[in-house]
Amino acid sequence: MNQITLSVIFRSELRYPNIFLYLQDAFKVPLVTQLTDDEKSIWKNITVEESKRLARENAKDIIACGFDVNRTFIFSDFGYMGGAFYENVVRVAKCVSFNQVRGIFGFDNESNIGKIGFPPIQAVPLFPSSFPHLFPGESKLRCLIPCAIDQDPYFRMTRDVAPRIGYDKPALIESLFFPALQVDIPVKYLSFFLEDDADLEHIKQEYGAGRMLTGQVKSRLIEVLTALVTRHREARSKVTDEVSSQAIPSLFWFFW
Repeated sequence: MNQITLSVIFRSELRYPNIFLYLQDAFKVPLVTQLTDDEKSIWKNITVEESKRLARENAKDIIACGFDVNRTFIFSDFGYMGGAFYENVVRVAKCVSFNQVRGIFGFDNESNIGKIGFPPIQAVPLFPSSFPHLFPGESKLRCLIPCAIDQDPYFRMTRDVAPRIGYDKPALIESLFFPALQVDIPVKYLSFFLEDDADLEHIKQEYGAGRMLTGQVKSRLIEVLTALVTRHREARSKVTDEVSSQAIPSLFWFFW
């Protein structure tokens, strides 16, 4: 058993997946993906049924990214929470006071109790004992979390609580959001999407020296994005409802 696991919190948007794919392939580790459909219902004020439908659509996007089917577990909170998972939720909840969670997340007297009670639910996928069917007896696996920077408060809270309930602190790799629109935005977007470092450096040098115009950089960005979106659409078209409902259990693991 590898002494590391990846834990990813996927929200309503699809994050560019290359870092997750690279880490899973490089370390040959399991990837645990939490779909927070409960959070979506609480924060977005949509029905439980609609948030579950959106989570299933999110799962199709994730599958289409090309993760190792033998090392990937995708679950939704509505479908999975209970048993050992919920036991850890209670352990974390007992360690965090209302004053602490209010200071961390900015809750006030008008916040519904669903929001106040949600942080432990997002915390516990970082502990291997939350998934006894995946990691039986492996309470000391280390967890690495690639996430966007807006998720930092949840995991800082988790790092504080983990040693108090007998677990190791998780590690984080935080990504930035796409930059705001500005003059050199095509170059910055290429920094996210162009995988050829030498090509990217050449474009930066040529653009910086004035030998490459903004329109030319935009054209290159359009080529890169078009190819990426086309690949993803083709892959997603092959992810049927049957696949996302665990019709083939030897591939991805699901729990809805």
